[in-house]
Amino acid sequence: MIFVIIIDQFYQRKNRLADLFLSIGCRVLTYSKNSIEEWDASLCDWIPLYEGKPELVNLMLIHGGDQYYKNCITAKKRIWYSGGIGRDIRAESGEESIFIALDDSGDNMLSIHDAEELLNYALGVAHSIPLCIQSGGGADSKFE
Repeated sequence: MIFVIIIDQFYQRKNRLADLFLSIGCRVLTYSKNSIEEWDASLCDWIPLYEGKPELVNLMLIHGGDQYYKNCITAKKRIWYSGGIGRDIRAESGEESIFIALDDSGDNMLSIHDAEELLNYALGVAHSIPLCIQSGGGADSKFE
């Protein structure tokens, strides 16, 4: 089973990301109200995960503004994102970030191809770093 966790306080953006990773065969989780929840697309809602919580997720996507929850679960690969273009300055120093702006409404979003590349990268089967990632430096985004 492949697990992706999305840490984000903006529901529209988090839900759009959840649908994207669910469409490529992942179980999608989030951290909310001090517990792990799973995305249920049939209900369009997050459901508390009382049983079957993984000890390790394959990929954590985390919004810079939610940096306080970065250790809610162990992740094989953690990648940050922002509501603006560039690296969110609140992201963990030295960790990778998605360069594409993922706005709060979820209107500007990753593509299926981006999601597949990120997942393959996290699983260690990618031949290169995904194009939507920038490592280390680069332009910093405003807080969003």
